Amino acid sequence: MKIGWFTETFLPQVNGVVVSICNINKILAKDNEVSVFTVGREFSKDKINGYDVYRFKGKTFRPYPEYLILMPKYNIWSE
Repeated sequence: MKIGWFTETFLPQVNGVVVSICNINKILAKDNEVSVFTVGREFSKDKINGYDVYRFKGKTFRPYPEYLILMPKYNIWSE
């Protein structure tokens, strides 16, 4: 089975979301194809503990500068 996680917080940050995803992936990655889709400083593809991690270029979230957020290329709600 193919399983994908979509999250705006992942390693190297450590918080409850990241710890939960990593712990669940230890079990899921044994018999499934697991991928994590997250935000980063630039696009990259890594392999962590046997699963793929895709990072898409994000912007700094000003209220919390340690976090990055993904911004849609086109805002479909502006019209």
